[in-house]
Parts: sequence; C-alpha cells; structure tokens
Amino acid sequence: MGPDRPGIVRDLSQHLAERGVSIEEIDTEIVRSGVGGQRMFKVKAVLAVPEQVSSDALRGSVEALASGMSLDVALGDDAPADRATAAA
Repeated sequence: MGPDRPGIVRDLSQHLAERGVSIEEIDTEIVRSGVGGQRMFKVKAVLAVPEQVSSDALRGSVEALASGMSLDVALGDDAPADRATAAA
C-alpha cells in the first residue's frame, strides 16, 4: 500500500513481465488513510512465476521497485510452486 498516483499498475506489470512473471488475478482499491484522508493505493495479485525465477530474486526486485514508488509490498509463498501472491 502507498500513495496513489497514475502508473502504479503499469509499472508493476511491466516489471513483472520483464521477468517472465504473469499476473493471473489482480484486485486494486483506493482507500483513505491518515488524518488528512490521503488516497492510498492497494493491490493484491496472484502471479504465475516461471520455475527459473527464484522467490528470493522476485522478492528482491519487487521490493526494490516498491521502494522507488514509496509502496509497502509483501510477497507470499502459500500458493502452488508456480504461483505467488503479492500485495502492496
């Protein structure tokens, strides 16, 4: 989750596609947060991850992207081996 701005989904999907990762499901939401009611962007996705992409490598690259966009991100491994869940 982080401050809403144009291009978040585009940047995330491009970043994943460059690594051969597909988005199988995606849910996005804008919520109001904090004292001033700042618009915050939330996304949850189910990803199809190729076997050659390690969880650690994917986590590191997504965390670096999220940091640059001022987003908090979490990747989960509770899905089958070729799928992962991501939330920001």
